[in-house]
Amino acid sequence: MTSIRPSSVIKSEKAETEAQPAVERLAQTLNTTYRVSVTDGRTFTGQFVCIDPQGHIVLDKCVETMAGTSGDREVGLVLVPQRHWVKVERDTTGDSSPANADGDSCLAV
Repeated sequence: MTSIRPSSVIKSEKAETEAQPAVERLAQTLNTTYRVSVTDGRTFTGQFVCIDPQGHIVLDKCVETMAGTSGDREVGLVLVPQRHWVKVERDTTGDSSPANADGDSCLAV
């Protein structure tokens, strides 16, 4: 007897396979410094901890900088929803990781 797999399972497996190189590349940047600029003019700089399926980036040991102000504020652990991203960058200063082989530090927008 032949089992029939639902097309949603096949599509899901195909999407996972296509996304695998991107996920692996992103995983190589765990615990590196990211800078996320958001729609209200703030910038969060911190250690990349994770990104969830909805596109929320989580940064630890984060510092918030407000546009037009001279001071920074330590805010700790921050979740930044994808809908608020303006620019996402990884600090590649002195970085020789495989994820930086192409020299591209801007990931999304």
